[in-house]
Amino acid sequence: MTTRPAPTILQRALKACRPFFLSAALFSLFINLLMLVPPLYMLQVYDRVITSRSLDTLFMLTLIVVFLFIVMGAWKSCVLGCWCGSVIASTAWSIIVCSRRCSRTAYASPVVRVRSR
Repeated sequence: MTTRPAPTILQRALKACRPFFLSAALFSLFINLLMLVPPLYMLQVYDRVITSRSLDTLFMLTLIVVFLFIVMGAWKSCVLGCWCGSVIASTAWSIIVCSRRCSRTAYASPVVRVRSR
């Protein structure tokens, strides 16, 4: 019976980040599929609307495209605004707190130096 070697630091870090990689892949897939909406819309307009001169078809296609653009904008702002904002804010907060503790040194951040005056 052989034992497996202990995972390296890199392997442990990648395993810890696996859910984030999966969510980034799903987000990328969804956004890239939504980026195909304008070309598909134009193809459908040229294929269905112009040949049949149907305003109902044009209206429904336009309604679907507008809905998908709204979904794409909301999805981007929600994921990038909420999730990334919270990650960046927590990281920035930890940097500010750390630099506040070290504010007596010459390497203190400008934010801390402005507040200390």
